Amino acid sequence: MQPKYYGAAAQYNKSGTSGPPLSKRLIMIGAIGVGVIIFLMIVFTVIGSISKGPQDNFARLAAREANLVSLIGKQTSNIQSGDLGAINATASLLFNGDNSAINRLMTSAYGLAAIPPEIASSETPDSTIDTSLKNATLNGTFDRTYIGILQTEITSTYSAAQAIANATSGTVKATAITVMKNLLAISTQLNALKL
Repeated sequence: MQPKYYGAAAQYNKSGTSGPPLSKRLIMIGAIGVGVIIFLMIVFTVIGSISKGPQDNFARLAAREANLVSLIGKQTSNIQSGDLGAINATASLLFNGDNSAINRLMTSAYGLAAIPPEIASSETPDSTIDTSLKNATLNGTFDRTYIGILQTEITSTYSAAQAIANATSGTVKATAITVMKNLLAISTQLNALKL
């Protein structure tokens, strides 16, 4: 049944709300509160991504150095040239020392007990390296192929160390510079090698 208003206009709430009107002060406080929450979320997101950057870069260097040490260790018995064997032995000593220093710093400076799985998987060596080296062994071109692969890995590790050296200070920077010097020394010896 419809209400009847015999000649009188229907009465409506003219404020457009169903309850008592909100004060302007309460609306302003709510808007400021929402703004502060959004601002804090943005700040914490940015700070989190900035602080994780150096840690991830250092873990990436650790993974690349570990890959380099592994490559050198696995291929030692396949080397034919005495000169390359001597360079490989020197590289093994230098890179193992660097790897130990990097792992100690990864724990002490960044609190990482191990390389994070997502970085370890992204830094996994190319699966074609083993195949290329096996084929090179069969073809009698192992030394030349190994030098090319080793130089590529050295360059990759050097660039990771350089990024850290440019972005850090103190012991972390000093370690990155030492790693770069050792990588450069081996690379120079490999370039001078005549096979």
